[in-house]
Amino acid sequence: MSVSVLCGVKDRSEHLLQSYKSWLDCECVDEVVIVDWGSKDPISQKLDDNEKLKIIQMNPNHTKYWAF
Repeated sequence: MSVSVLCGVKDRSEHLLQSYKSWLDCECVDEVVIVDWGSKDPISQKLDDNEKLKIIQMNPNHTKYWAF
């Protein structure tokens, strides 16, 4: 069984920074996808490199609603 973790974030990253390493440590988790929805300081600058970690940087100026 494989698991993907999907998380959306915008500027309020303190809980994510406390949690994401435990997601990466889970053997059943194949990938952690973090969607940064236009944070002032991109979340990618605050996370450690990891092969399971994928970061998608969105530009909210081009979309009307936040929807995955």
